[in-house]
Formats: sequence, structure tokens, C-alpha cells
Amino acid sequence: MPPKYRLQNSGEFVIDNYNLAKPWASFFPGIAGLYGIPLWAFYVNRGQCIASMGIRSKDDAIMEFLPANKAYQLAPSQGFRTFIKIKNKLGNVFYEPFSPSGSVLDKKINSSMSIRPYDLTIEESNPGLGLKVSVNYFPIVNEPFAGLVRELTIENTSKNTQSFELLDGASVIVPCGVNNWFLKEMSRTIEAWMGVTGIESGIPLFKLSTDPRDTAQVAFVKGANFYTSFKDGMASGTSKIVVDPAAVFGEVSDLSYPAVFAQAKNYVYPDRQVAKNKTPCAFTYLKTALNKGKGFKLYSLIGHLSDAGTVKKFGIHRLDAKFVAKKKKENQVLIDSIMDRIFTSSASKEFDLYARQTYLDNVLRGGLPHAISEDGSETSLYVFSRKHGDLERDYNRFFVSATYFSEGEGNYRDVNQNRRSDLFFNPAIADKNIRDFIDLIQLDGYNPLIFKGERFVIAEEDLRKSGIGGFFHEKDAKKLAHILAKPFTIGEILSYIGENKIHLSITLDTLVKKLLTAAKGSAEASFGEGYWSDHWTYNTDLLDTFLSIYPDRFKCLLLEKKEFTFYDTHVYVKPRHERYCVQHGEVRQYHAIGTDEGKSALFQKRHEHKHMVRARFGDGDIFVTTLLDKLLCLIANKLATLDPYGAGIEMEADKPNWYDALNGLPGLFGSSISETFELKRLIEFLKCVFDGLNIPESFEVSVTGEVFVFIKELETLLKSDMDAFEYWDLSNVAKESYRTKVRRGVSGDFRQMDIGGVRAFFDLALKKLEKGIAQSYEPKSGFYRTYFSYRVSRYDTLADGVGRNVITPKEFQQHRLALFLEGFVHALRCEKHRAKDIYRAVKKSPLWDKELKMYKVNASLSEESFEIGRTKAFTPGWLENESIWLHMEYKYLLELLKNGLYKEFYTDLSTMFVPFQDASRYGRSILENSSFIASSAHPDAALYGRGFVARLSGSTAEFIHMWRLMNIGDRPFFLDEHSKLALRFAPALPASFFTVKACKKRYVSPSGEEKEIELEAGTYAFLFLGKTIVIYKNPKNKDTFGRLGLAPKHIRLFGPDGLITEIKGDGVMRSPYAEMVRSGVANRIEITLG
Repeated sequence: MPPKYRLQNSGEFVIDNYNLAKPWASFFPGIAGLYGIPLWAFYVNRGQCIASMGIRSKDDAIMEFLPANKAYQLAPSQGFRTFIKIKNKLGNVFYEPFSPSGSVLDKKINSSMSIRPYDLTIEESNPGLGLKVSVNYFPIVNEPFAGLVRELTIENTSKNTQSFELLDGASVIVPCGVNNWFLKEMSRTIEAWMGVTGIESGIPLFKLSTDPRDTAQVAFVKGANFYTSFKDGMASGTSKIVVDPAAVFGEVSDLSYPAVFAQAKNYVYPDRQVAKNKTPCAFTYLKTALNKGKGFKLYSLIGHLSDAGTVKKFGIHRLDAKFVAKKKKENQVLIDSIMDRIFTSSASKEFDLYARQTYLDNVLRGGLPHAISEDGSETSLYVFSRKHGDLERDYNRFFVSATYFSEGEGNYRDVNQNRRSDLFFNPAIADKNIRDFIDLIQLDGYNPLIFKGERFVIAEEDLRKSGIGGFFHEKDAKKLAHILAKPFTIGEILSYIGENKIHLSITLDTLVKKLLTAAKGSAEASFGEGYWSDHWTYNTDLLDTFLSIYPDRFKCLLLEKKEFTFYDTHVYVKPRHERYCVQHGEVRQYHAIGTDEGKSALFQKRHEHKHMVRARFGDGDIFVTTLLDKLLCLIANKLATLDPYGAGIEMEADKPNWYDALNGLPGLFGSSISETFELKRLIEFLKCVFDGLNIPESFEVSVTGEVFVFIKELETLLKSDMDAFEYWDLSNVAKESYRTKVRRGVSGDFRQMDIGGVRAFFDLALKKLEKGIAQSYEPKSGFYRTYFSYRVSRYDTLADGVGRNVITPKEFQQHRLALFLEGFVHALRCEKHRAKDIYRAVKKSPLWDKELKMYKVNASLSEESFEIGRTKAFTPGWLENESIWLHMEYKYLLELLKNGLYKEFYTDLSTMFVPFQDASRYGRSILENSSFIASSAHPDAALYGRGFVARLSGSTAEFIHMWRLMNIGDRPFFLDEHSKLALRFAPALPASFFTVKACKKRYVSPSGEEKEIELEAGTYAFLFLGKTIVIYKNPKNKDTFGRLGLAPKHIRLFGPDGLITEIKGDGVMRSPYAEMVRSGVANRIEITLG
């Protein structure tokens, strides 16, 4: 039977005959709750699915991390297996359910795979043998250990009683202490350290004896991976576990056939197992009989303990079916409570379910904001984020901390953009993201790559005032005070308390609240590699989001809060004469990054906040300033980084922009118009803020002294009539001089600049940027060129003081790369007067894939040099070369929506949105995003329209932004004519999205409370700000956009005690009702459209 794909009303995505379907990979969320230890687990649609699992990173695997192509091959043999020997009148019949070969050889076998965000179920019916077998997987949550539950159910569907023997479990278990390098490079040698203990207890522990690294000081492996199993009605530790693969497979070393078990007339559980010097397995053995129509369950738990001695402490020896049922429910409620923050009820179940899944995946990369209130003060922190890594992203070294309040590090750009809309789901985080990400901007306009999340410090005096020490014994309180005085995470503190068996007189929850109330937090980061030219641009989105929710606080944030700092680093961009060189007769720009060892030494002398810029050029106090001052510094740096033609912003620092696969472009003096557009957008945004907040021209702002001088030098250049090359040269001279001055820090002096002066500087900058943007535009075709490379056609070579050749370019020749969708996206953000023309131009361009009715990320690169980067080496239609790169396509769709091209947006949505794809072509769940879809440019037509690289894509941030605009409109909160807070809903929904029938919908609140609402026919509902249900009523069944579109006419606002007020007329909620909604006092809004 050919594979079939279907979406159930319950939300399950089902693939029938999945072993023969297109191969794909996905994963469990890796979320174990605030007080749980997360497990990473990846699965594929082959065999019994689970391909790799572990804790923290690839170096802490329980099942070896396998790249996707290897996982498709090896999961059926190295993963979970079920071996059944049935005794009937024909003798012993061997059967392995879910075997890919079985699906091919026996046409009567029916198998299916059911995917939900929080669990995975596979099922197989074998009418020939009269058996139905199912397996359900889900991760353990809210426990001090990491684990995956595997629930096996076998039913006798025959007309007779059947007796059988069973081995069920995992073919390969990686003992604790074996890192990924040993698995890949020394998997045979490392077996000498391997051992299994506790077999007789029914809870075997798998670990190395000692750390295998070749060091003088030998360390013991403290942790252990474990496996246990039990039947319904029994407890863990009651089953017989086989850990010696020789007792199952014999000499069949490829694990394809359990020769010892299958060939034995009566398999005998081995009394003695060789549990050392080999890679172990973990199989549960049992012998049973089932009457017709009866079945039984076998529960297995595989996981990790940070301390092998905690089996009894954590109650692993007492687990039973009630525990499993409880954890299954907790896991579902936990994940539902995250997904339902974007609860949506429309006429499309695909859209509603996709929104939930996409929000979850956005959280996995950006984190979930968690607000905490204590003693009248409120603070927040992020949990559950991690660097995106999975079987198809085998290049990434992901990390998920194995602690309570778990989070992992990520890239600055990824985390930043995935937090763009968080205020719309949790307003309590306020300006946190703006502070965290803009504080990481350096004096040179760049930022560190690796975002490590927030770390906290509690000063001695603050700790004393908090009274936290009183909840511990005096000796423990002193130790803890020493730890809290240095940067820490909540997870680290709770782990320290647990590992050192420290007695605590209050609950962990209360302790966490008190720690966060007393602590001062700051974002932590590290350099990583190179500086990307686009990372700064995502901060404009954070500013715009904040203005959309807190317009009444924006002036204070921008001009009055003198709390912002600059990130301090020892890694700098070399001046031009140090990074230009000649290669094969051509001038190139390589090795653009340098390190200042003296600066590194300076960091070591600092006791706290080592990476915050100091006054007195590094020797003074931490330098603090306003947000506007930081933005002026950023703008000045970017204005001085325009390319020799004044078009794009240069990639001067070893890395490209968003388009990572153009990795060679920086060496070719590459630049991008995208960042030019973004610089224009930031400047115009600030000008609009000045107008909207009525900030007078005479209002003075303090500007960092060195930045002020830099701006004044740029103003002089911008006022002159010099050509683009001369501006490039002299602006770089000014920039290099400025960067040299501030390498170690700033003086600490400020200069005053009034808003009128800032505006004048902005106007000069915009005039310069407009000239550059005009160069990227081709009036005849309507195309915008995104990327440029430059050839140095004339240069001087002189020797410096130490005899090195110094290259001074005198002339450049511009090369305009093929079309990229990215340039049109950024053009739509700034050239709104051309929006319709841009849309038509893209449709006529080679970016339009006529076969798929989607947009390719770039046109053919056949005429480009391989020097531009790996994108040229990729097969067309694959990865970042002419594929449908979902993130950029969604960016484009978002801009259509922003520009009011609603008809065009919904037309494109029908062929481009993932939930509206043909699943048999897409090849995976239509509720899950892919990084890219193979386009019709690919040489293999069988791949057209198929999604690759699962879920953790920036497309999640773009969809959530689209969801905002579709449901709410742009900037819902604003200041009215009396400067009072007001709220306006401006949905852009088609009539087809409103329900046809009355219905009841359930959702789980962020606190985990299950709720139900009744909805009439002709409605559309969603959760706003994480607390308020908004219901649109559309009695006329019309679109809410366009010339004849409906708009809010009658609003009813409800609170806990019922109706608060009714509003008729212009559809605007004014003070105090707007604040009631923002603060969560209002729990329901009914809006009639007319």
C-alpha cells in the first residue's frame, strides 16, 4: 500500500505505511518544565523512529547522534526494536513489527505513524499473525532526571489464544562518558572503558569507569545512563533486562537479525551476561500468553542520571503505570500551555494547528519569557531556548543545559529575531529584549555572535537585605553568598543546592522568586567567529514591537533611561591596510579580524561585568548611556561602512549578512543593499518617533564624546559634493581613527546635541542613502540588486615601516550579482510607494518558480564565480541556491501584508503557506516548517516541493508577525490626541477564515489551566497578550480588508465579574480600558464587525 498523509481533527498528523514514505527527520521539544531536566530526542520515519537521544549536547548521547542520511539507514537496526516469537500450530514464528523490510515483503501489514507536538505513536496491524502492536513515546517532565518513556501495547486480534516470547528495547545504548568524538573516531577502543552495573536490580546503569581522555589526573565518571521496564500492574525493576548484545544477536554483528533469540526453541534469559568491554544493548525479556481480544502493556524508561547513586533517591525503582499516566498528562499540558499562547480559532484547522506548532518552534530557538512577581516587584527571564541543531543540521553543536530552568546558547541574530513578537504574548517582559540585545552592540557597531542568555549577580549588601541567607544553615549560606556574588544562572544555583544536599527551609519556587528579585541580570555573550553585517538590523524590530505595546513608555526608554552599556571585546576589525592583500594577481580582503591581547589581559583584572565598556579608556567605571546615544553610535558606524560606490554596506569583518552561504563575498569587497535599506529604516523610524512623541527640536541629548566627534566628521563629508569613492575613503579614515581611540574604552565625557541637530544629521544621511539605493534599482525591469562585489582595478603598493606591502585602492569596478529575493524584501520596507510595482516585478523575475508557484531565494548563479561562497557550489534548487528558502519567502509575504497588498498576500498564501501544502509532495507534516523546499531548479523532479531541514527556522518569527497583522493590525496601542493610551484592533482577515458552524474550543492557559469557550458561527477568535480572548463576529461574512472591508463597530469588554463596558463608533478603546486590556484585567473582548 502506498504511503498516505492525513491530518486528524484531533491535531495528529498521520502517515500510513511510513516506512515507505519519503524520509524525513524531526524531534521532541526538549522541554521538561521549569523543574525538569530536558532530553534531546530526534526521530525519523523509519523502523521504530527514535534515531538519536541524549542530554546537553552530542557529547552526552544515550543513542548516538546521527546525521539524517545515516539515521534513515541505521535507526531501524540501532534504535528501538521489538522481537516476537509466536508459538502456534505451525511452530515458532518470528516477527519484528515496524521493520522496513516487513512493510515491503508483507502487503497485508498496515503501519502508521501519528505525530503530535508532545508525543509520537507508531502502530502496526498484522492480520496474518493476528497481532496489533503500538508504541507511544514521550519525554519525562518535572523530574530531577531526564528520560524518554516508551509504552508498548500488544493486542491479540486473532480468534485464538496466542503464546509468545518477547524481547523489546534498544539495540545500542551509549554508556555515559562517551563523547561524540569517541563515537565517531574511536568507537572500538572506547569499549575497553564500558561497563554495565545493576542488571540484577532490573535498572541497569550504563557508564564508563573513568574519563578516557589522556590526562595525568584520572577522573571518574559520576553520571550514568539507565534503562528500566515494567508491565502494567508491576513496578520498575521487576523485568528481566538483557544488556549483552551477544545474548540477542549472537555473531550477527550488523544487528539485522536476533539470531540467538529467534533460533532458540525456548529462549533462556541469560543468568550471566558479559557487561564489559562491548557496546551494550537494553532489551526487556518476557514470556506471556494472550486470549483473543486481549492485550498487555510494557512500559520502558530510558534516561540519564547526573549521579549514578541517585536511583533510589529519585524513586526510579518505584515507577509504575500511574507514574507514566501522570507524566504523560503533565507533558501534554506543559506543551499545550506553551502552544496555546497563540490560541487561534478559525475556519481552517490547518491554520490553527500550524500556528500552535510554529509558536512552539519559535520558543525552541528564542526561548519562552517567564515572568515572576515577588513583594510587589516583577522580573522575567527566558527558558527553554537553544541553538538550532538536529539530524539535518548536523553541522551545529547545539547545547541544552541539563538543569532546572534550562536554556541553551544561540546565535545573536537567531534569538533576537525569534523574540521579535514576544511582547504580544507576554507584555510583562517590557524592554528586557531591547536592553539585552542593544547592550551587546559594541562601539564599532558590531556584536558578539554567541548569545548565552542572562546571568545574574547578587551583591553582598543586596543579599543581606533580601534575607535569603536565613533560609539556609549558616555554613551553607556563606558558601552560597560566595557563589551568588559571581555571575550565575538559576539552573546552576538549583543544581548546586541539589548536588551538595543543602537543606532549604522554603520551596524552590519561593527561592527562585527571591533570587531574581534580589539579583541584577545582564545578557552574556562571546565572540564566536567574525562579525556579520546584518545582526544590528533586528533591533529595529524590537524597538517597533515595544512602540506597538508601550507607546507611553517609549520616550523614557529612548531618551531618559541612562542604563545602556556597550559590549567590550578584545576582537576588532583591522584597518584597511592590514586586511587588503594580493592573491593570484587580484586584490582581496582576507583575515579582517584581529585580537588585542592587552585587552584580554585587562578583562582578567575586572572582577565583574568584564565585558562592559569602561570610562577612562578602560580603567574607569562601567560607562552607561541612553538608548538614543547607542543608536547614534550604530548609525555613524554603518554610514562609514558604505561601499566604494555608496550602494551597499560593506562586509568588512570576515562574514556576510543574512545570506550565510555567500561566505566568500567579504573577500571580494562584498556589500549588500539590504543593510542600506535597514539603515534608512532605522533613521526614518527614529524621525517618526520624534514626531509622534512631540519631542521639541531644542531637547538636548548627551552623546558619547568620541561618537560625537565621529558624527561631526561624517557630517562634514556628507555636506560636501565629493564622489562616492572619496566618501568611502575619507569616511573609512574617520571610522578607523574613531575605532582606534575607543579600542580600550571611552573617555567618559559627553557632548550635547539637540534633537534638531540629530534630525539634520539624519537628513544628510538619508540623502546619501537614497543615492546608494538608486544604484541598486533598475527602472526598466523594476528589479533591485541585493549584492555587489568589487574588483580593485587600480591601486598603489607601498612598504610600511616594517617592510610590509600596504595596498591602497585607487579605483573599483562594481559587479552586480544575480537577483536575490532578499533585496526586494528590504525594498518593500522602505519603498512603500513602489510596493505594487515591486510585487509585479518579482512575479516576472526568475525568482518566481512557476512550477511550484513559490518564490526562490535567488536566481541562477551560473554566471557567478565560485569565489562568492558555498552557495555557488550547491546544486541548484537545494540549500541556499535557488531553493524556496522558507524564511526569506515568509519575509516577503510579511512585507506584502505590511504594505496592505492583502489580495496579493492571500493569493500567494494559498500556494506558499506550509499548512496549505499537499503533504504527499511536501513529504512531512504540514504543521511543521522546513528551512527550505526543493524548487523546480533542482535536477531531480521527484524532489520538487519537498521540505528539508525541520522546524527551527526563522520562518517561525515571520509567521508570528504575520499572525499579529492578520489578527490585530500594526501598532494596536497608541497615544490619542490627549496623549492617553488607546487601543485599536484592525484585523486583515478574509471571509473564508470565519467559522461556518458554532463550536466549542479548548485551550490551556499559560498557567496550565484547561479552559473551554463557546463560539458562534461566523466568528474568529484568538488569545491576545497571553490573557485576553478576542472574538470577532462577522455577521455579513465579508473580508476585513479592502475598499469594502469590514471594521470593528461594536466592542464589548469583559472582566472577571462580567461586562465592563461597551464601545460603539470608531472601534477605539481609550483610557482606562486600553490599560485594562494591556494589564490583563480584561479577559474577553467581543468585537462585531460592520
